Amino acid sequence: MADLSKEDQVLKLIEETIKEFGKLDVLVNSAAVLIADSIKDSNISQKCDIIFNNNVRPIIQLIHLSIPYLEKTKGTIISISSLAAIFPVFAFLLIFFDLDS
Repeated sequence: MADLSKEDQVLKLIEETIKEFGKLDVLVNSAAVLIADSIKDSNISQKCDIIFNNNVRPIIQLIHLSIPYLEKTKGTIISISSLAAIFPVFAFLLIFFDLDS
């Protein structure tokens, strides 16, 4: 397990995987966080940083670190996302953008 928002832990995750198994056949990206808050929140920038640092940055870092090992095994990358990316929930939009005020 690792805190994917911490760059050193992402590196350690790949290193320990290679140490334990000697190779990497597949990388599955499925971790994410959701912070539903009002766009009017005074801490919205910090919350956006948390989302980016958990949902975007680790995927890029994991792919970057995995490529040399995946090339050797002709491995693959699977990235899983939420259905909310395709079918946004109106109630979520009301909460996040505070459209009811």
